[in-house]
Amino acid sequence: HHPCESACTRGDADESLAIQYLHRFLAEQDLNGDAPYLPEIAEKRDEKIAIVGSGPAGLTCAYYMAQKGYTVTVFEKLPVKGGMMAVGIPEYRLPKAELEREIELIEKLGVEIQTSVEFGRDVTLESLKKDGYSALFMATGLHGSRGLGVDGEDMGGVLKGVDFLRDAALGTAEKLSGRVMVIGGGNVAVDVALTARRLGAKDVTMACLEKRHEMPAWDYEIEEALEEGVKIVNSVGPLRFTPSKLTGDGSKVSKVEFQECTSVFDEDNRFNPQYDSCKLTSYEADTVIVAIGQMGQLDFAQKEGISLTPPGGLKADPLTLQTPVDWVFAGGDAYYGPKSVVDA
Repeated sequence: HHPCESACTRGDADESLAIQYLHRFLAEQDLNGDAPYLPEIAEKRDEKIAIVGSGPAGLTCAYYMAQKGYTVTVFEKLPVKGGMMAVGIPEYRLPKAELEREIELIEKLGVEIQTSVEFGRDVTLESLKKDGYSALFMATGLHGSRGLGVDGEDMGGVLKGVDFLRDAALGTAEKLSGRVMVIGGGNVAVDVALTARRLGAKDVTMACLEKRHEMPAWDYEIEEALEEGVKIVNSVGPLRFTPSKLTGDGSKVSKVEFQECTSVFDEDNRFNPQYDSCKLTSYEADTVIVAIGQMGQLDFAQKEGISLTPPGGLKADPLTLQTPVDWVFAGGDAYYGPKSVVDA
């Protein structure tokens, strides 16, 4: 993701600077050399900094705090380092070896990353304070999937997109066969569809509310999906999931019923989908994966006294990122909402 190239004023004359490829070239030259660059570290400070989450926001915070001389410890709930970069972005888009090399450089600055440590259970605000930490940065990301709220969503064969990608990344996802229906039109939905193909599904269809030109997925992502044989159905919204008659107990999905979506946004460009319930279609499916959006898993918030915003993100000052708990700060997707690794 390289939004700076879209805004580059050089593009007014001919073409924007190819920052994305220049950065990649420089990084490869450096990392493949004998002594990859490490920034200088300022004089050691007494204060200790805790970070919850080893995704892009948490690691970036750790990288800069370590340079300023602070002792930094990152606590990661997952068994692997990297947060959503490791378990949300598929291997074909972000090679794990590259991610590990960059994380190693951050660790060489003196940052300690502890995996399989859950905030609110294994560590708390009280325990961190007792262990002498002066500040805490919350970068817990968005590891939950939003639901559709339609009939049959909880039956067998209906999976959540973020969970599916995490299981695939950790090697615990089951192989797929038959017909797979992915509901959603964003980049995560494309990742889900292409991961389903790599897990053995020959017949993969994406269905979304938006018309093709309105789809939130980037154009080249959509093109990649089409190149890999993913079918896309536009302007439909799921109405209900229908169980298989073969199982007899209504426990396994076999069909998804849709209604036509006539518009996704209102005149103020707010998300407000409208439907024509007279125009119904249905698609048979052996597996349905819902990828319509992400949400935080913030079960710890109430117990730890950490404030949330009405939409369900971490509450913090927009300038300083300081939360109502004065020594706790927040950032990344858990604060801003779903964005890109570059933004985080």
